Amino acid sequence: MDGFGQHVRDDGDSWTTTIVGGVHVIVIFFLFRWLWRCCRQTTGEVLGAEQAAAAAAATASPDQLQPKKSIITCYVLWLIGGFMGAHHYYLGRLVHGMVSTWTLNFALCGWLADALLIPWYVHSFNKQLTHKTAPHDGTWKTLLIWLPLSLLAVFALLAGTVCYAPVVLQKVGVVDIDRIAAQTQSNPYDILEVQRGASLSEAKSAYRKASLKWHPDRNVNCGKECEDKMSEITKAFDLVKKRAGGTTAAPRTWDEWIREIGKDWSALFTAVAGDSDR
Repeated sequence: MDGFGQHVRDDGDSWTTTIVGGVHVIVIFFLFRWLWRCCRQTTGEVLGAEQAAAAAAATASPDQLQPKKSIITCYVLWLIGGFMGAHHYYLGRLVHGMVSTWTLNFALCGWLADALLIPWYVHSFNKQLTHKTAPHDGTWKTLLIWLPLSLLAVFALLAGTVCYAPVVLQKVGVVDIDRIAAQTQSNPYDILEVQRGASLSEAKSAYRKASLKWHPDRNVNCGKECEDKMSEITKAFDLVKKRAGGTTAAPRTWDEWIREIGKDWSALFTAVAGDSDR
């Protein structure tokens, strides 16, 4: 009896195993069939898209096509920003570019490897994503010509601002650098009663005239008023004489020139601070 029951159970287990195995085979068959259809459909869509793109490219004008990437541009970007993945961003390799940014291009090992791989990167991009009749993007001109010229223009603008901004602000009447530099109560030219930019001879003539009027030796009873006035006249003449090219004329060395610019900026900051205090 036990043998018969064991035989029935064995037959039941084998049938169960057979059924389960058959179900697995059927499921796997339909799964592969579904995957095959999906692949065929996807392949057809890709081929159709490629054919449509090729047909569109054949009838499109050159300026409507995706421009080809330039090896020269890629190498320039690799040289100046390759450790941050700049050339990968240029080629649309965003993931590679971001990883390069985060890792300094794999601790510069990737930067060295890219020096050899850039031609392959560019060729792959142009082959896969551009039409054979598409023009190059011309970015090498921007990087090698327009970018340096733009940087030079910006540098010249900054240098001009640093060197001449105080003088320009003085001329338009925003600040009175001459008064601050001379440490007088009013503008030195006004004290001497001469025009801005007066020559040295005009400044000397005005100084003599003012000295005759306010010198304490010629005004015995004037006292402190004449002394203060004469001090103002002397300070004003020293600055006007310097501006007019007296004694040392223009600065003869770079150090003297930089010191003069520094004094102008110091006077400008003093004027701005004085205005804010008021």
